[in-house]
Amino acid sequence: MLNKLLELLNSKRESPYVEKTQEDLYRGIESKTDMPKEDIAKIGGVESQHGTNTKSTGSARGQMQIMPNLAKTLRPGSEKTLGDINTQEDLASDFLNLNTPTIKELASKNNLLDSYLMYNLGKGRGTKMLQAKDEDDITKILPSEVIRANPRLYKYKTVGEAKKAIQEHLNKRGADFKFTPTAEDFFKKEGEE
Repeated sequence: MLNKLLELLNSKRESPYVEKTQEDLYRGIESKTDMPKEDIAKIGGVESQHGTNTKSTGSARGQMQIMPNLAKTLRPGSEKTLGDINTQEDLASDFLNLNTPTIKELASKNNLLDSYLMYNLGKGRGTKMLQAKDEDDITKILPSEVIRANPRLYKYKTVGEAKKAIQEHLNKRGADFKFTPTAEDFFKKEGEE
């Protein structure tokens, strides 16, 4: 009986006829990855202020700020619909799942920070950032165009200072998004607290 109720309540998120919200986007990514929705919301907060700023100074687009080249690589043809919330959900989920092994292999004590570095910088640059020492100069790790595109995160910083700035930004942006309770919150799976 409870499973049927959950199925009915969740059908809204799966329906192509019901417009998704930012919260639906975060919950959808959570359902397709190992990442908690609260961490996904922190990434979405940094990337687009939870969908309020979906145009970037570069070519990234949408609520999760996906690059067209990444979209073309992950799902050919999806670069044409980058503004669509369903496309954003699929691409962000694909990207996070693709990089989970690297994140787990190189993970520090902070999986969210590591995940964000991979998300923001891509696999190559993200891996370099995760392998760098905190005292390393950021200009030796990242190209100038990346630093110019994200000055509040990288400009005039060491790797350690950049990581600290990113963590503060993730915490600040994540704190400004509140999830409404859903059926899952009331009917926890067995073994969960």
